[in-house]
Amino acid sequence: MSLSPPVSKPTVAVNSMIPKFTGSVRDVDAQSWLEDFEIFCLDRGIDDHPAQKLKYFKALMTESARDWLSKQSPSTKGDFELLEAAFLLQYGDARKVRDTPATRYQDFQDTVKTPKTIEDLRDVKAWRLWLADVLDLATKVDTSFVSEEYMTIQFWTALPEGLLSHLGTMPKSISEAVNLCRALPTTVYEKVVATHDELAKVSTRLNDITVILNNLRRRGSLPPTPPEEKRPRFETLSPSPSPSGSDGKGDTLRIMPPPTLPVNVSTIPQLMFPDMDKGHQDYQEALKKYRMQHPRVHLQPPLTHAYPLYPGTEHPGTGECHRCGKKGHQYRFCKGTNERALDQAEQNYRRMFSQAVMQQRGQGNQ
Repeated sequence: MSLSPPVSKPTVAVNSMIPKFTGSVRDVDAQSWLEDFEIFCLDRGIDDHPAQKLKYFKALMTESARDWLSKQSPSTKGDFELLEAAFLLQYGDARKVRDTPATRYQDFQDTVKTPKTIEDLRDVKAWRLWLADVLDLATKVDTSFVSEEYMTIQFWTALPEGLLSHLGTMPKSISEAVNLCRALPTTVYEKVVATHDELAKVSTRLNDITVILNNLRRRGSLPPTPPEEKRPRFETLSPSPSPSGSDGKGDTLRIMPPPTLPVNVSTIPQLMFPDMDKGHQDYQEALKKYRMQHPRVHLQPPLTHAYPLYPGTEHPGTGECHRCGKKGHQYRFCKGTNERALDQAEQNYRRMFSQAVMQQRGQGNQ
């Protein structure tokens, strides 16, 4: 009888026998991976234990494959055979039939073709899953088939308009653009949604007031207009003949407003900032200060006060595009470029500034 201890069966570590499945096109073939997984289960003695087998299968999913797994229904995730069938449908032979450069790009297009709205930001978890899905599909597209820059434009135009002001200038690569969105904290998304809801309440209230005024006007029940203020508002006096039917004692004096002089915009220093982190910080502070000083200004900033201009843009009135603040193209061609659209107030300010410059030049030539 041998006194030597029995030799224990060696266990095999998960990562040493079978790699995790990422779902990338550069990953191992799905069918081959599944065969390796079956061998792994036999080696571990869990082939006849569906619950443990299911647990190991889920643990080996990572990156986009884990995102795919989270989207499956509870019934599918609770049954290994159903989950295996869904896995092969997503990553196996059924998918390979249509796995071409054109179909990969079509998958990406289908994901970003419908513009997102503020409503999509309410569920931050679902929003982040969408971002992960976009990035996964974009990495599968061959850049020789379609440029990465064009895919970035498609993704950027699908983002909610209220979110763009928090992202800055559009990056040149799709991965940078998606990661820029993924890096935003949840509080930013909550702030965007809250701002949208507040504006919606104001809009609803204004619509209600408009309906009330229209009903009063239709019934002829509008309150009388207050009488014009009688005190003089200006110091300039000019003689005016007596109206007919007066006592004829001579001319009376009529209050006249002073003549308004055109604004010489060239003498107003503009608020411009460099396209760097410090410049963007200073721009946000200047914009916040401007809005506090001009709370009634929304879309038509006055030319008498310099409006904060987006970092990296050109000086107004120098032939720049009013939509993006850059040179080299005209406004009507700007949407086909990669340039970021400025907020509507700055676009209007640049347009009025250029018109004022043209008027001053025209007066100088007379």
